[in-house]
Amino acid sequence: MNSPETSFFSKGRLLYGLGKARKAASQLGRLFLVEGYFDVIALSQAGVQNVVAPLGTAMTSDHVQIVRRIAKTVVLLFDGDTAGVNAALRTLDLFLNTGLTVNVMVLPKGDDPDTYIRRQGVEDFMELESRASPLLDFAVAACLDQHRGDSIAERIRRVDEVLHIIQKTSNPVEKAEYIGLVSDRLGIPQHVLMERFPTLLSSSSRRVKGKTREPLKDHRSAVPKGSPEERDLIILLLHEKLDPQYIQQLQSHMFQEPAYRRIIEMALDQVGEEGSLDFEAFRTEVFNNEQIAPVVAHLTLREVPFDNASDHAKGCLDVLKRKQLKVALDELIVKLRLAEQEQRKEDIDRLILEIDRIRDQKAMLVVS
Repeated sequence: MNSPETSFFSKGRLLYGLGKARKAASQLGRLFLVEGYFDVIALSQAGVQNVVAPLGTAMTSDHVQIVRRIAKTVVLLFDGDTAGVNAALRTLDLFLNTGLTVNVMVLPKGDDPDTYIRRQGVEDFMELESRASPLLDFAVAACLDQHRGDSIAERIRRVDEVLHIIQKTSNPVEKAEYIGLVSDRLGIPQHVLMERFPTLLSSSSRRVKGKTREPLKDHRSAVPKGSPEERDLIILLLHEKLDPQYIQQLQSHMFQEPAYRRIIEMALDQVGEEGSLDFEAFRTEVFNNEQIAPVVAHLTLREVPFDNASDHAKGCLDVLKRKQLKVALDELIVKLRLAEQEQRKEDIDRLILEIDRIRDQKAMLVVS
């Protein structure tokens, strides 16, 4: 077990106890993965045969491939101390998105598999296994629990740490569920957490006049995706098909795509006191911006495909307004939950009134 590696013996490609565990793991459909040799021996002697351990090395992708061939579910078994929790977190990148169902089983603090199964027996061990958490659940909860006693400001600073974990999953439904969980636990609106993802995935950010600015995509090869409503309003604006009444309703924060938001900001800068847009000045400004110009040129060359530009513009604006109201509503609901937890009656009454007012506004938009 402790001999040097050779071409015939690679610890990163072997698992201790696999010869005995293979048959039981195949029959049961799951495999226990423990930390050391004596954990394997203790569990095996107690009758738990589907158990293996690495040969004194960290887990590798080769180990994961071995596990996939013999079981669909792997149960990671760790001691209940900080070292055990951290060991579980280190497996995250290896096991996520592999197609395996991965659960984490953490023993009570002070126990290891040998002491626990000797004292509690196999029945209690299996009962504990039935309460094992999915790996990503465990990672998110561990990250949040480590900072449970911190101030609100400190918890907010820890958001990036949790989001780094969540962004590892390729499942969009799973990602949305965890975003909701973190939003509830930290009292941060979901849309704020979602907007943070692109920054985490980008290694650099643009700084303009000493302020951090959202990085723009490379627009020379493609128009930014954005939402269809955002894009269509920009097309109507560039083709002078947007009525003044709708131009006056535009607000840059309605637009999530940074390039479109920048175009709206430039347009609003050229709206006079009477509410009309100076198209010549607007066009000069956008075409002189090297980042925005390719987008503007591409959209200007597009035909306006709408039979009734005015009706289409109103529909697009209504959609964006409903999205803004939903964001505001989500923020108020989070604040209401916090107020209810802290039993702040005056704030609760005020927030309920604000929530009702926004819901009425949303209903009016749907009716119109």
